[in-house]
Amino acid sequence: MNTDIPYVFDAHVQPDERLQDAILYYHLDRALEGRLLPCSFLNAPPSGGVWGMDRSGLLHGRREMTQAAYANVDVLAAVGGCIIPAALVAQKIATSPDQGMTIRNLKDPLGSLRHMQPGDDSTAHLRSIGVTRDDPVVIHPDFDLRHLRRFMVVAGKITCESPMMFQIDLANTPGDDFHDLQVDASGNHFIDGDVAWRDKQHAAAEALLSAYPLPCGAIDVGLHEDEGEIRARIDCVISAPPGGLFPYMADMARHAAKIAEYVDELAPVRLDEMAP
Repeated sequence: MNTDIPYVFDAHVQPDERLQDAILYYHLDRALEGRLLPCSFLNAPPSGGVWGMDRSGLLHGRREMTQAAYANVDVLAAVGGCIIPAALVAQKIATSPDQGMTIRNLKDPLGSLRHMQPGDDSTAHLRSIGVTRDDPVVIHPDFDLRHLRRFMVVAGKITCESPMMFQIDLANTPGDDFHDLQVDASGNHFIDGDVAWRDKQHAAAEALLSAYPLPCGAIDVGLHEDEGEIRARIDCVISAPPGGLFPYMADMARHAAKIAEYVDELAPVRLDEMAP
């Protein structure tokens, strides 16, 4: 079924994000032989199924995708979290008074979250993410993970990966050995990669995918020291359509090829559903 696939371009992204979005679009357009249909938020089909970046969560179904991921028992187990009413957050924190915590509004788990340090007033944090006493929140330990790495996923399989550099210098991007690099603890500089570290991060992502085969999106994995040993932990799970998240410097040609392989399972919509 060769339907056209609407692809939205978000104006509210940084230059490095815009570049990577364009690279992915280029490879997808070639792989899908012109099936992509550029659109804006104004004429995107209301029924959903739109590809591309949507930072504000304006498109139909985007927030529901992230909600479903964080409501999944295997994702919760991977981050060491649970879903509780906001009214019970203070009680939950009291059980681990020396552990930092992350709280996420289940209605918007990627956009409405706070990292709490031991001793913080949970009331202010809950107010800032827009929840009331009865609203469900995801709460999980915050291990202050370092050397973060993003694993891009299609059909439950890792397609490519990238260290998560917070500010990429487009004028001085790494060479072909980029895959072997890590980011330093600050996330602002590249360092030579530690193969053992990367293997641990890859294994953590694969372990989650074996239980929860994410259809499309990414898994972020960081490292922390636990009793003298470096351990990998899941930092974030992102469920999104193709183009729906920043890939950093991951290989977009490989990613696009896998998307093309599973294109009819990634919810393309009919052209006649496009808004006028």
